[in-house]
Amino acid sequence: MGSWIWRKLLKMRQLAASLMQVDLNNGKSTMLWWDNWTGAVRFIDTTGDWGPLHLGIDKQAYVADDVQNERWHLRRARGQIYRVVIDRINAIFLPCQLA
Repeated sequence: MGSWIWRKLLKMRQLAASLMQVDLNNGKSTMLWWDNWTGAVRFIDTTGDWGPLHLGIDKQAYVADDVQNERWHLRRARGQIYRVVIDRINAIFLPCQLA
């Protein structure tokens, strides 16, 4: 019976992950690609493995790593999916503790 429950839980992990959101705080412990810090989805799920390469942001970067001179530091990228990610990041208010 225990393995049956685990199989059911594993099938629901995508749903659970979509409901979880990480508090941004100062961005130094929030992973840019791997945490859901925007309230939508994890960026790695949106762009796939090519996202970090196209946007020039390290796959293991923290949110705070992408802030320079009190502004988001984002590379321009072609492709609708990348523009959506860039727009979503730019729409987020930059907390003063990130700057």
